[in-house]
Parts: sequence; structure tokens; C-alpha cells
Amino acid sequence: MPHPEEASIQDLFRFTLITLGALLCLALPMAAVADPEPVGPAKASGGVTPEMLLSAEDQLDLWVQNNRTYTATRYSPDTQINRQTVGQLELLWQYPIRPNPFGFETSAIAFDDKMFITTSGSELVRLDPFTGEPIWIWKKGSKRSQNRGPAVLGNKLYMGTSDAHLVCLDADTGLLLWERIVADNRAGGSITGAPLIVEDKVIVGVAGAEFGVRGFIDAYDAHTGKRIWRFWTVPQPGQPGSETWSGDSAVHGGGTAWLTGTYDPELRLLYWATGNPSPDYDGEARKGDNLFTNSIVALNPDNGKLVWYFQNTPHDLFDWSGVSEPILIDPVIDGQPTKAIVQANRNGYVYLLDRTNGRFISATPYTRVDWANRDPSGKPVIKPELAKAKVRHVFPGTVGGTNWPPKAFSPRTQMLYIPVIERGATYTPEPAPYRRGQLYMGGYAEYDPEPATGSITAMKIPSGEIAWKFDTHGPNWGGLLATGGGLVFGGSFDGQLNALNDETGEVLWAFQTGTGVYAPPTTFRIGGRQVIGLASGFGLMGNESSGLPPRPKQGLYYLFGLPTK
Repeated sequence: MPHPEEASIQDLFRFTLITLGALLCLALPMAAVADPEPVGPAKASGGVTPEMLLSAEDQLDLWVQNNRTYTATRYSPDTQINRQTVGQLELLWQYPIRPNPFGFETSAIAFDDKMFITTSGSELVRLDPFTGEPIWIWKKGSKRSQNRGPAVLGNKLYMGTSDAHLVCLDADTGLLLWERIVADNRAGGSITGAPLIVEDKVIVGVAGAEFGVRGFIDAYDAHTGKRIWRFWTVPQPGQPGSETWSGDSAVHGGGTAWLTGTYDPELRLLYWATGNPSPDYDGEARKGDNLFTNSIVALNPDNGKLVWYFQNTPHDLFDWSGVSEPILIDPVIDGQPTKAIVQANRNGYVYLLDRTNGRFISATPYTRVDWANRDPSGKPVIKPELAKAKVRHVFPGTVGGTNWPPKAFSPRTQMLYIPVIERGATYTPEPAPYRRGQLYMGGYAEYDPEPATGSITAMKIPSGEIAWKFDTHGPNWGGLLATGGGLVFGGSFDGQLNALNDETGEVLWAFQTGTGVYAPPTTFRIGGRQVIGLASGFGLMGNESSGLPPRPKQGLYYLFGLPTK
């Protein structure tokens, strides 16, 4: 299955190009922008300053970035909800949204006792965090899209849309302040990840590699919407890296950057992970390593210039779009504190890199991996028998050993927590020409007949030792949250939200949402009370014959907290 940027499918784990073509709709034009719908009173506030973004790690009442902080650890030091109190968690309210085949994937933004979520219909909603009542709703009009959340600076909200627009709204009123076209939607371009705010810039990547969109990362002035710079993730002819593409294959080379990046303000480096090359499965159409696809790139935030890169999967033949967030950590390695990046990649490895220069430190499998050898520089090399084969069977399969849902890292335990999917797939390349706005896959993949399994897997960093695994009774598409209370929160495909002991994986609390979970939990404080928020509503459900839960009738956003005295 293509990654969530690329396709919706009837059966999540067995598909053909015909099925993909029938369900994909990201390239369709969208309805006109609607005015916000006021549904309650609004109050003004000072908003979020750049200093607040820099210090968000220790501000318990805030969740002001998609992954909470620039480090993307999705760790909160809050201890109000802990191993002793978590069993008392109760549902405070729930907010319903209309059903959507792409699921409900948002991470909430919360500040000044205000709360904002996005829906899979390109809606941005301001909620009253005390009651769950909507205050205003701004919508684009799309019925089928993906959106993983907004960003905030000052009293302005920023959101990408599935027709590849970047919009800026007033946080108090929901009024549209400006709107910019980022990519050509009719050619397949879209925006599915949350923007990242760096100083006075809004930085966003484009999606659409399954249509042959050439990837890029853009920076826009947060006040005016003027584009400041663009970094092409697939180099243009004559640029460094273009020699890794045969002929003119780079023109429609993919490498889209469809999730959110991270930022080190001390080093002043922006880190972004890129996706698979296009066409997905036909490597003969694009001979070479295909830079900078399936890579982590470090950019100068002032001008977008490349500082360093590391390619996780050269010449990808398996649609392992390696866009998982580069998490910034500082482990002790060989007795020395090290400024590092850790990333659980779809290709089955957890990578550890020096974030100052991209130096390879280690790559450790977190799931079954059987496709590569590795040279001394850390570069994976596809096994010769696979490189020569016409039809290839490998682990992990196309959705990867993990997919877009965020991982979490706890500085308490020095563990990385990974939502894992276990299933192999068989790949058959079929050359096909590029046609604007149409699928450009170059073949198809079929999953193994055995049911997929999954887990929350805890890996010790930097050793790579697996500390524990929690069986999620099916492929795990739920993102994760770690807290100072000694907990890991994560939803699962069967609709369960679990709170686990972060050292042992023991279940300490659980709640059945009624719909499959495809989004990560968040935590912040409202009126001094720590709360846990979660979007539930997995659109890519199956049917009775597939053994997967049915499609939900609606999505729900849940907010949980401890009882008041």
C-alpha cells in the first residue's frame, strides 16, 4: 500500500493499481474557501511568541507544535497523570466530525486556554477545551483529504490543504488573513503534514510522489505569505545530486516531504525527511541512487541551502517513503554526549546520526528485515539476488515496519517508542509512462496472505536493545506520546487507547474509542489540569471478510483528565 500521502485503499493490506486509482482523489480540484462559521463566543489573547516555541519543552500548559517541541520527541515532563493516578482518568468530552476514508489524524494545538484541531475534510476548528464545544469552523470544502494539524505564531494559525494551498487564519475569529498556492494540485500536489514555524518563517513540504510530483520544501514569510526560499528534494539538472538520476527521470522523481520536520536552534539547522522516488516500483526508469529521496536533509533555515544529507534507502524499489520525523536527542555514546538524530525508518531500521554533520552512527532493525547489506559508511546495499530479480519479496512490506504515525522518545528512560507493523510483500514492476495528474507507480505490490501483526516496541538508545514489546493485536497505526509520569500513551487499530508503563510495557489504563486510531495522543494543561487528547476514526477500515474493523460512522476527538476534587 502506498503511504498515507498517496492513496486510500479498500483493503489496507492487499491492493492493486486498479484499486488505488479508484480511491485516490488528492488531485481533484476543491471547492471554494468558505467563511468561518461562528458557533460561540471568542476571546482575544497574546498568542504564541518565538520564545515560547523555543522553550515549549518545559511549558506544561502548551502544545504549540505538531510534535510538541522542535525536538519532536513527543515527550511531556508533566507528572500530574502518572502510574499511580492514570487509572482514574475519565472522559471529559468528545467532539464528532464527519466520516472520511482518509481517517482522522490531527494533533491539537493548545495555548491560552484555546484549542485547535484539523479534520480530514480540510477544516480547522477552534474548540472550547473546557467543554468541547466548537467556537468557529473554517473549511475548504474538501470531503476527502488528509490533515495532520496546524501551526501557530502570535495569534495566527497556519494550515496546509489537500489542494496544496497554505492558509493563515486569525486564531480568535477564524478569518482568513492570506492564502498561497504552494504546488499544482491538478498535477497531484498536496499538503498533508503540519507546517513548522522557525523564527518568522512558515516551512512546509509538498506531497504527491505517487503522481510523479517532484518534491520540495518551502519557507514563507509568516506575516505576508511571501515565499522566501525553496529546496528541491530532487535536484534539477546540473545541480549536485542530479547525476544520481538517469536521463530526465528526475523531472518527475518524487521525493516529496509530506510530514513535518524538526529544528535545532543552537546549530541553526532545519532537518526534514523525504519520501520515495517515482515511479515507486520501476527502478529501471530511474537508474542510480536517486538523491535526495528517502533521505534526511539538513538545511540552512535562512536560505534553504543544503548543509548535509544522509540517504536511508538509495534507489528505493519498495515505496519505503522514509518521512518519519527526525527526532533530536543527546545520548551519551562512547562516554561522550552526542548531538544526534534518531529516526525509525519505514525500511525496518532505526537510524542514529550525528546531527551536526550527518555522520552515520548506527542502524538497528526494529522489525523483520531481509533486504539489505550495509557498507562501512552505513549505506544500505540491496542484496544482489533481490537487485537482479524481476519479482521481489521482502520484509518489511510497502507500508513499512512503521508508517507516518509519530514515534516518541523519553529522556527518562532513554527509550524510543515505535508503532510497528509486521508484514511482508511481493513487488512486481510494470513500466508505465508519466501522465500528468495520474498515478505513476510503475508496478504493484501484494501483501503476504498471513494477517499483519503489530506492536508498540520500546528500543533502548543508543544500544538498540529491544526493552519490551506490547502486542496491539493487529498492525499498529497509532502514534505515541511519552510523559514524565512514567507513561506511554498510544492508540491501536482495534480502537483501544492504552496507557503503558514506559519501562515495562504493562497496561495501566485503557479506553475503547469505538473506532480505529490513526493519530497520536497529545497532552497539555487546561485550567491547571493535565489532559490527554486523541483523534479517533480510522477511515481505511475493511469489512467482515478482511477481518478488519468496519469503517467508522464518524470520527471523534476525545479529551481525558483526572477527576476534580
